[in-house]
Amino acid sequence: MTRHQSELRASEAGRNVDAITVMVVDDSAVIRGTLTRWLQEEADVTVCASAANGEMALTQMAKAKPDVIVLDIEMPRMDGLTALPKLLEIDPRAKVVMSSTLTTRNADLSSMVELLRT
Repeated sequence: MTRHQSELRASEAGRNVDAITVMVVDDSAVIRGTLTRWLQEEADVTVCASAANGEMALTQMAKAKPDVIVLDIEMPRMDGLTALPKLLEIDPRAKVVMSSTLTTRNADLSSMVELLRT
């Protein structure tokens, strides 16, 4: 599909064609739904994909090509830390926001990921 065709489909669906596209990756359906609803409230944000684990995120990444990925750290099948470099191989320009429940271990892992990216 060309960019022009994508823009036509987006405008027909009432979406902002210049919107920031986001993929939400979390094993909790409640968290995915809550984040999606929260993000969709912004006029310039479109949730283009969601996934329940890292493996699903890799499949979705190739199709959706999001600008931003909200990525949970702990998930079954493939966790966020394992998926992160693979997602960035697909699109090195994608911005990643690591998310997790508030635990000391995950906060430390998130900080370490941020240090590695800078």
